[in-house]
This record gives sequence, C-alpha cells and structure tokens, in this order.
Amino acid sequence: HHATHGQGEYLKDCDFRKPNPGMIKAAATEHQVDLASSVMIGDKMSDIQAGQSAGIQHLYLVDSEYESDGVASGYQRCASLFDAVTQYFNGQ
Repeated sequence: HHATHGQGEYLKDCDFRKPNPGMIKAAATEHQVDLASSVMIGDKMSDIQAGQSAGIQHLYLVDSEYESDGVASGYQRCASLFDAVTQYFNGQ
C-alpha cells in the first residue's frame, strides 16, 4: 500500500511507511530499544524524518542520489556509511 501510488484498497496512508515512524517504534517496542539513545543512518530524507519523529537523537544522512532537502537541522551529513559510524564514535 502507498499513500499516493497505491491502487484501490492499497491507496492509503500508513504509519509504517516512512517518513512516518511506525515501523521504528514497533521494532523498538518489540526489541526493547531506547530510541533516544539510538542511532539512525539513512540515505533518504524520509529516513531522517522518520528517525526524528521516533525521537532518535543521533541522525546521519549518507550522501546519495536522493534529494536531501526537507529537514533544516538535527542531522549530520556523511559521505559514506563508514563516515557516519566514524562521526558517531568520535562524538561529532
């Protein structure tokens, strides 16, 4: 299902589709994860928006072909997954 591209009964919004935080919150509940202490690394702004909505404090956007506008602040831009992990462990 999809909010704009679904057809018939599949045309609907869902909290489990990014940028909504439903799948993150459900996984956190199931696995007893503290989201405020978690890290979110994504390659799309919808990943970052979902992380913000879920209450994740450490957000990293890896450069990719996807647009990176939509969220003004609250995340770090990184050249690669390795760069994101390095920045996190170096406290940047």
